[in-house]
Amino acid sequence: MATTKISALTELTTPAGTEELIVNAGGTSKKITQTNLLSTALPKAGGTMTGTIADFTSTGIDDNATSTAITIDASEDVLIGQTTSNFATTGIRLRSSAGQMTATRSGGAPLAVNRLTSDGAILDFNSAGTNVGSVSVTGTGTTYSTGSTGGIDFSATSDGSGTMTSEVLDDYEEGTFTCTLTPSTSGSITLNTSYDTLSYTKIGRVVHIGGRINIASVSSPVGNATLNLPFTIATLTKHSDYHSIRLTCHSLAMNANGIGLFGETSGGGATYNIAEERRNANWVAYDAASIVGDGSDWIIFDGTYTAA
Repeated sequence: MATTKISALTELTTPAGTEELIVNAGGTSKKITQTNLLSTALPKAGGTMTGTIADFTSTGIDDNATSTAITIDASEDVLIGQTTSNFATTGIRLRSSAGQMTATRSGGAPLAVNRLTSDGAILDFNSAGTNVGSVSVTGTGTTYSTGSTGGIDFSATSDGSGTMTSEVLDDYEEGTFTCTLTPSTSGSITLNTSYDTLSYTKIGRVVHIGGRINIASVSSPVGNATLNLPFTIATLTKHSDYHSIRLTCHSLAMNANGIGLFGETSGGGATYNIAEERRNANWVAYDAASIVGDGSDWIIFDGTYTAA
């Protein structure tokens, strides 16, 4: 602090219009300015303050003066625990332009959150930089997807009395597929293109199909009629290798009230073989020659099987 006698202070003749400290020196008003109090004034802009401020408590960012804890780079990204945006170091990055938060660890990216504009967000899970799954939460609902393997694990639920082999739900799909009916030996069966589509729903390995097809024409069909399936059939063990698909057939040529059909599938293939029909009280062999190609044959499918 500068040492100045009161008598040496500048005389106050006209108020300067700013904050001033006025003292009386032998009947003359004197003013005390900032330069009278401090030898060097604090800079209003620029300059450097060094040293330790005693009794100072931070109400915000405090890195204890030992390291760079938070960095705001030229892209206005906020970096916590790292000074450059990369997956090689441990830290958190908040990207203002992309609305994205990324948490990383050395050598990989275990977690990233990507905002989807105003509709929602995607939570991506990564292992060593490779995406292994994501959860999407949007205005239309919540979806979960996995990489090449994985799924929703129900290990926390109780198990049945049988031998449990998996508790992971790894697939769900629904849609339609175009059908074909093919004689197992020779000839051909043509479907009405307006009625040759069945629907399917796949939950895990369980596939359910359903719908109705119409026969447009036939050409000397020999053998059984086989239906294509949307997924390959699982090869199981013992009698469980066979799967049931219920069918009903309404045929004006064979029976005005319709008949019941029975078939079978076997593991490793993707076709259903219509083998028998039930007429009155008897089961009889069903062959493709029974199919009438004049539009009067309708076959209704409703069944479930296990996919590979």
